[in-house]
Amino acid sequence: MHIEFTHTRSPAYWQSKSGPIARPTAGAPTALGAAASVLARFLAQWSDGHSRRPSEGMLRPRTWVLTDDLFVSYTDRTSTEYAWPSLTMLTTLDDAYLLRSPAGKIVDIPREPLTPEQDAELSAFLPDRGTRRS
Repeated sequence: MHIEFTHTRSPAYWQSKSGPIARPTAGAPTALGAAASVLARFLAQWSDGHSRRPSEGMLRPRTWVLTDDLFVSYTDRTSTEYAWPSLTMLTTLDDAYLLRSPAGKIVDIPREPLTPEQDAELSAFLPDRGTRRS
């Protein structure tokens, strides 16, 4: 696999990631309730690190390079690189794939710039790399 694209995430993209997170209510544990709880915690962590107003750096063009071995994401000022097995807890949203890094940081792959073929390839690829769906 080799998917490479450059994209500028909009303020609306970031706001959709930092809105209030619905917390599951207490009740009898079920598979659905457990999944909702994991997702709520995952998204709460994401929103805790991002303000409602994205910083200038968050609005810079970013390039993603996704290969069989690596997740690479960079701007003209920052760079991030992970081997896929180190990224855990995959959450698929309508507009992004969210993954947890070894340090607990949430990294994203926006879906908007992906072609339908790239999105399908990535969707099939991620679970095969050890990421657990939430």
